[in-house]
Amino acid sequence: MMLGISLENLTSNDFRAQLAARYLAFDLLGSGSETRIEGVIGSDPSFRFSLYRPLTRTRLFARPYAATEKNTIPFIQDDVVVAEYTQRRLLAGADLGLNLSRVSELTGGFRI
Repeated sequence: MMLGISLENLTSNDFRAQLAARYLAFDLLGSGSETRIEGVIGSDPSFRFSLYRPLTRTRLFARPYAATEKNTIPFIQDDVVVAEYTQRRLLAGADLGLNLSRVSELTGGFRI
């Protein structure tokens, strides 16, 4: 379990705060698999789930995912928030990829 806190100043009087958590588990659905669950509460809440799964004994992998998120975009003029735009999204998708090395990968996929 990984935890994080994010504080952001928008103007001299306005700020945002978030608390984030990530759960990472290895080998739940087979050798080399990785399950990741992330949640954020606060100004821009979100929830994400992804599953990394190697394909056979090659460097190829698949990563299906799903997420929901709410983002607030402020419009600031002369150090005052004059308007806010809120965006809510539900996402689902999958990536196929190739592990190029221990720390790099090449991926492509689709998202709905």
